[in-house]
Formats: sequence, C-alpha cells, structure tokens
Amino acid sequence: MTLSPGLRSILQNFGFLLGSQILTTAIGGAYAVLLARLLGPELYGTLTYGYSWYLTFITLTYLGLDMVLAREVGRQPAAGPSLAGSTLALRAAAATLVAILSAVAACLFEPDPTARFLLLILSVALLGRALWLWCGSAFVAFEVTRRQLPIDLVFRPLELLVVMLALWFLTPRNILAIAVIHTVLWWAQAAVGFVIVAGKVTRIDFSGISAKTLRLIGAGIPGALYTMTVIWFLQAPIVLFRQIAGTGDMLGHFALAMQMMGYLLTVPYLVGSVAMPVLSRSVARDDGKTRHAAKAMLVAIPATGLGLGLLGTWLAPPLIAVAFGADYLPAGQMLGEAIWLLTPISLAVGLQQILFSRRAGLGIASASAVLGVVAMALLYEPLTQTLSYHGALLAIAIGMVVWVGGLVVALFLSGILAKPAADPLLRAAEGRVP
Repeated sequence: MTLSPGLRSILQNFGFLLGSQILTTAIGGAYAVLLARLLGPELYGTLTYGYSWYLTFITLTYLGLDMVLAREVGRQPAAGPSLAGSTLALRAAAATLVAILSAVAACLFEPDPTARFLLLILSVALLGRALWLWCGSAFVAFEVTRRQLPIDLVFRPLELLVVMLALWFLTPRNILAIAVIHTVLWWAQAAVGFVIVAGKVTRIDFSGISAKTLRLIGAGIPGALYTMTVIWFLQAPIVLFRQIAGTGDMLGHFALAMQMMGYLLTVPYLVGSVAMPVLSRSVARDDGKTRHAAKAMLVAIPATGLGLGLLGTWLAPPLIAVAFGADYLPAGQMLGEAIWLLTPISLAVGLQQILFSRRAGLGIASASAVLGVVAMALLYEPLTQTLSYHGALLAIAIGMVVWVGGLVVALFLSGILAKPAADPLLRAAEGRVP
C-alpha cells in the first residue's frame, strides 16, 4: 500500500511531534510524581497554581499566529522567510506586554506573599516560553518537527535533574527555587530553538513587518481565540479554584487531576496541529478530504472517549494513589470524573482544525468559543460552592459542550458536513445524464 504524500507528511511529522510529546509527558509525569511526594498536596497545589497562572496569560501571546504560519506556509512556501519574521516579531512584542500584565496582576490580586513572588518569577518564564513556542510553531509549519525532539530530549530531563538536585541537597521544599530553574531553562531552550530555526529551517526575514502586521493579526484572531479557549479550559479552572478553595490540600488534588487530564489531551491536539498544512493543501485542491475527516471525527472521538471514560473512572483512583501516594487518592477520584472532559475538548480541537483549513465558519466558531468560556466562568463559582469539585468539572463540561455545539453548526452552515450538490457538467462527462 502506497501512502499519499499528504498522509505521509502528516504521519511523519505527527510521529516526531508525538515522540517529543511522549518524552515531555513521561518526564513531566515523573517530575509531577517526585514533586508531589516531596512537596505535599498544599505546596504542590500552590506551585501548580503558579504554572496555571502564567499558562493562562501566555495564551494572550499566541494571536493565532501558529495557525496562520502553518496555513500560509502550506499554501505559499516561497513566502516562508517573510512569514517567519513577521510572526516572530509579533509574538515577541505580545509576549513582552503580557509578561508585564501578568506581573502587575499578580501584585494587585494575589494576597499571599509567597504565591505572589512565585507568580512574578513565572511571569519572566512566560516570555521565554512564548518565544520557544514560536520556534515549535515554525517546526510544525515547515514540516520539520524532527528538529524539536532533540531539543526536548536535552532540556526536559535537565530541568528534572536540576530541580531534584536542588530540592534534595540545597533548598528542600522551596517552590521559588523550582520556579527560578524553570524560568532559566525555558529561556535557554528558546535561544537554542532560534539558532536551529534560523540555521536549519528557514531564513527569518523581518522586512515589511509593518505592512503585514494588521493582516496577520486579523487572520490570526480565530486561531487566537481557539488557542486561548483550549488552554483556558485546562488552566483557568485551577486559577479559579484557588480563588474559591484557597491554597490548601484540595487545590493540590484538583490541580493534579486537571494536569493529568491535560497530558491525555496531547494526542488529539498534536494530530490537529500537524494536519493543518496538509488539510490546507487539500482545500486548495478541493478533493473533499476535509469533509471525510470531519465525519470521521464525529464518530471516532465520542467512541474513543466513551471507552477512555469508563476505563478512567475505574482505574484513575488506584493508579494515582500508587504513583503519588495514598495522600493523593482524592486527586485520583477527581481524575476519574475529569477524564470524561476529553471527549468534548478533543472534538473541539479536531473540528476547529477543519474550519481553519477551509477558512469557513470561523465567525460562528469564534463566537461559540467565547460563549463556552463565558458559560464556564459564570457557572464556575456557584456550582463549585454548591457541589465542590464536582461543580467545577460540571461548569467546565457545560462550557466545552457549548463550544462543540457551535462548531458543529459552523460545519453545517459552511457546507463542510452537508452533502455536495451534484455537478451537472461532471455527470454529463461521466455519461450519467439520460
């Protein structure tokens, strides 16, 4: 069986990205286990709250530019250097402003001195990580994700090693030291990423940035809302839970459950990312493959989600207790319920990529994303106060379902899911007209 070039590209780039993400997830999982055991639920919850804080803010730096870069490079390879330079300049400017905003918000709204200092340190990490994320988007857009794996292979184990040495021998149970190490290594990783992108992937052309700025930002708005929505559904609930439950053990359990759920979302998110350049070429050829992809997602994702949900409800509590210790059994129970959120969020990720590739229905998709986040935010506090973490998960689920519903409507109205009308000229050419 011979694979088409498009499918081969998706599989190759997905393989490298998946390898990188498996490495990152495996190390992240080991890191989480060790940190949770060394810090205990309360300190671990505060540290994870800090990470969720800056990851919530970092979404404001995306501007949808990763989607624009992948789509436009797929359509116009010759414009790659110019697109790389323009998107990098915009990402760097946005990241600088957002890092300042994060620091100011921490000073204004975080009453706990230790947590406030933690957020200030991680606001610096935000800028370095945002620049690395641009490098990752360049690897995806230019279909050379094999460049990313060696970088992750160095820096993620290095962070684990340095943090463990610091906690064991220098500063036991010091979450501020962990944050400093985290910040320094993301900046170092970004620097290495720039060298590789500029030297091995594409020339970075900064000429004509001002002329492209408004067009790129306008084209990126739907993608920006998409990225913000995905991350806010995963990270903002931890920040909101901190405001309701404080920084005690319950925050640590809830943060761990949401963190594990985010790891499980890796595969559908990566498939959608690497498929974008290929789907864009499919749209340019008008070969109908995007319609088949949308229909397959609507069947395969719910079926897979049902199996994972049942399995997770059964296995999550004992597995979390074994991995993290008996103190974290409540986190396993929360994860057993949170895993059901994978179905709506995976559907949203996949269907949104179809709309991006067709550049159709994006207004409805963006509106439904905003409505979903607003619904979650409005329902979060009353449901959480009434039902504890069950209410928090219910608010997240309702918001996700609102988003998915809007995407399905957009797919129908844009004609992607509707059966295409028969072309009378084609029928005549095929001899099917009496």
